[in-house]
Amino acid sequence: MVCVIDACSYIYLNQHSFTIAGKDYTLFSLLDQLITIRQSEVVGQEILLASESAIKRNNRNYKFKRRSLAEYDNLLFDGTIGSSSKDAGEKANLAVCIDMFKYKNNSQIVFLSDDLKAVKSEDKLHTIYDAFPYFPLWTSFEVILFIYHVYKRKGFTSDLARQTLQDLISFHSNIRHEGLKAQKNRLDINNDQFAQNVQKLQTWQQKTKRMYTERLDIIEQVNS
Repeated sequence: MVCVIDACSYIYLNQHSFTIAGKDYTLFSLLDQLITIRQSEVVGQEILLASESAIKRNNRNYKFKRRSLAEYDNLLFDGTIGSSSKDAGEKANLAVCIDMFKYKNNSQIVFLSDDLKAVKSEDKLHTIYDAFPYFPLWTSFEVILFIYHVYKRKGFTSDLARQTLQDLISFHSNIRHEGLKAQKNRLDINNDQFAQNVQKLQTWQQKTKRMYTERLDIIEQVNS
């Protein structure tokens, strides 16, 4: 299995650490032990801005084989990767998936992104993603499900899975809440709109926790 990761997911998966058998891990470092992680050079540069040691420790940048990134950029994205569009990382990573895909290869390619707004809302990117329905879309929450399923008997327990789920929800929520506060301070939204959006955020927290807890319960039944 190969996971093509974006910068947002890299940041999210490295936010919290936990201990298994006396060793410290993050969700990212544990995932890195279980599957192959790759990224486009564009995402590699974005990650480097977030963590200077990230690329130096292990270069995961994918080397294109069938076409160059510039060719995919011109063919699929009208050159917007090269012009540093806001979704450049997601577009470049999709090009990685397409270039990497070989139908006789049994290796699963996963498109990992926590910027679902970019993948699902940006019409051009969403249309191109749907044209190649070979790459399941994961967020960091799916990473928790995957790790729990394959690593449960090695120490990633039910309690640990649920704790990392709560930590990830909290991290997501804090980012979104700070964004709402910034909007209110800029007077982009008024107090009523701020309160409504905070309520929506709380609803999202509850729904997400319930949904992924149910999925963890199902995995636990299978793994018991």
